[in-house]
Amino acid sequence: MYVFIKITAFFWTLAEIIIIFYLNWGNSLIKGKGKGEKIFTIICIALSVSLALLLFWGDTLLGKSIDFNSGYNLYYYQNSLYNFFCTIWVVLEGIIMIYILTIYKSMKNLLTNKNTVNNDISIARSSFHFLNLFIVFSFFIILSFIALYISYEYNLISLAINHNLSIDNFQNLSLVYIRICGVFWVIFEGVVAFMGFKTYSLFKNSEMDMS
Repeated sequence: MYVFIKITAFFWTLAEIIIIFYLNWGNSLIKGKGKGEKIFTIICIALSVSLALLLFWGDTLLGKSIDFNSGYNLYYYQNSLYNFFCTIWVVLEGIIMIYILTIYKSMKNLLTNKNTVNNDISIARSSFHFLNLFIVFSFFIILSFIALYISYEYNLISLAINHNLSIDNFQNLSLVYIRICGVFWVIFEGVVAFMGFKTYSLFKNSEMDMS
């Protein structure tokens, strides 16, 4: 069962990385930038391989320095690993959201420059400013999640070791973090769905204008 969970977690992560790869490719096409695609491809492959190594062979590699047969060390590691991938899913979904917003802004900007009259330019620019602020805010949230994971896991494991926290209490505290990840993942996914539909509508409208 544990191996099945690992396989599921990896393919979920891989699917999000593939989505990011194609979103980056689409964004480059819209902006007319073809450079850097090979580098981004290498980054995506390296990230996928690194996460696979950590997921399937991390306990073997860390077992040389950590005694997983002593106490609850193996349980703490498995729990931290699962929480790490929950964090990765939120981060990747956040990156997907930022790409969708960026693509929408680029498409909107192209159509605005072609179709907007002078009186409406200020309105269009104000919407772009809002999108820029939202993108910056999203970056802040993503970086904060990485810091939150490190801080939460460190304090949780320290609490368990120093105060002999029971497994039930440890698991309950760990579930709090998973629920936090779940809330933000749903929010990011909602923005992706909404803005993805708006971006698709822009593409369809631009095709109709060209036909």
